[in-house]
Amino acid sequence: MITEEHNHLFFAFDEIDKDISAVIIQIAENMYDRLISQFELPDSKEKYTLTICPDIKTFMEQSGKAEETYQPWMVGNANRTKRSLCILSPRIVSDRSLEDMLCVVKHEITHIALNALNPKDPDDMSMCLSEGIAVYMAEQIYPNRLDINNFPKVKELDDEKFFYEHDGYNYSGVYIGFLIRKYGTKVFSNIYAETECFDNYLYDGYEIDAIKSFI
Repeated sequence: MITEEHNHLFFAFDEIDKDISAVIIQIAENMYDRLISQFELPDSKEKYTLTICPDIKTFMEQSGKAEETYQPWMVGNANRTKRSLCILSPRIVSDRSLEDMLCVVKHEITHIALNALNPKDPDDMSMCLSEGIAVYMAEQIYPNRLDINNFPKVKELDDEKFFYEHDGYNYSGVYIGFLIRKYGTKVFSNIYAETECFDNYLYDGYEIDAIKSFI
């Protein structure tokens, strides 16, 4: 593997992905800068390593996924404990465009950058909150899949099984994006840092208003 150190991250990639790595590095570094500016984050002194995995075997090793738990949609991962990120090389992902995979990079960068607000592992936080902000910042919302008449509630998305069965990524991105648009990044930061409660900003019709704002 080739390794490079940049302003915010270390990068590791195989020779075969050398050409695409330049685009990924630029996207990752720019996203980190954007998050620091938008959420007024301190820059971490201890860098993560982002690995562009040349094959699924490498991805599973880097992400710590067991063979029985791996799903084809798993193309990116952030591991706070190991201070590592990994994505599958866009070269071997057949069902997503390069643009889609660059959004995955932005998604995972959001997870690690926001550690500055809350040192908890994202897996130990509200799924709606932790995944919603990553989806929103990575521009991974699909308005055509939103249903104004049949949608999950914010609180329901904190159940992992329910989250995956009810398009939780998409709806959580909408709900958190709406929170930021309506109340601002400072309110979101306080909620993420657990110095304020999300419940204080929820009201009857919150979900409908959020969905309407994206369709």
